[in-house]
Amino acid sequence: MSVRARQVIVNVAATLCLGGCTLYTYTTFDVDDTAATSAKGINDSGKIVGTYVPNRSPDRLAPPTLSFIGSVNSQTVAIMRIADPDARETFAYKVDNRGGGQIVGWSSAKAFISPDGRIFDPINGPDGRPFPAQAYGINDRGNLVGHYVSNSIGHGFVLPTFLTFDRPNTQDTTVTDINNQQRATGLFVGSDGRNHCFIADLNGGFRTIDPPNARSAECWGINDAGQVVGWEVSQRDGNIYGFVRDANGRFTAVHCPGSSFTMPFGINNSGQIVGECVDGRGHRGFLATPM
Repeated sequence: MSVRARQVIVNVAATLCLGGCTLYTYTTFDVDDTAATSAKGINDSGKIVGTYVPNRSPDRLAPPTLSFIGSVNSQTVAIMRIADPDARETFAYKVDNRGGGQIVGWSSAKAFISPDGRIFDPINGPDGRPFPAQAYGINDRGNLVGHYVSNSIGHGFVLPTFLTFDRPNTQDTTVTDINNQQRATGLFVGSDGRNHCFIADLNGGFRTIDPPNARSAECWGINDAGQVVGWEVSQRDGNIYGFVRDANGRFTAVHCPGSSFTMPFGINNSGQIVGECVDGRGHRGFLATPM
């Protein structure tokens, strides 16, 4: 199926960066007949995965969150809806570059990896059995990352050799993505009770990378150049602002034109960014392509 997309060109660099920053072409899109659309990940061929909430529920409960995989250009969005047949809800978060693109995420039944959006293989925990977790990221080396809870404490994890991956002296760590250099990004809850961004190697070396003047921040995607995308809650006005941080620590704003807030979730090796923004039409997916 396909749906129409809207494209806008805008200079977004001036708000956080004063020269040498990337300009983006923004394309916003929606899955048909839905209340909300959110793009979560994009691979190097431009394949996008994400979630949507349908307008109607199949039962008497609130409408479930389901998922899609597709591609976007300035005129159309080609979408295939995907869902774990064993679960009511499905959350697809990232897609790698191997084969047709392997998808990771989780459902109300399990954390999964899917080779095609039709088969949903469970991700196993340290005991070799499927475990309740959220899978958020994957690289082309087969590393999977995410979040799980044990004894009421949240932890990050890295697979295929199970590794609990926590920032020291924190209340909760979530690993959201990992690149092919095995640099990971994510968020943790600090002693102030707020979310903060980090980058780290698999052997440790955690570094906090919050934007300047952020009250709290979340990082959700990293590419092989070390560019990280996420969003902050501003100390200035309490609003949500998207950003991309380059390997040198320079921040550039990511903002859908006409939106009240923008939340980037993924970035590929071409620097294309996907996420969710809210404008007059509601929660919408977006693709930001460097100009």
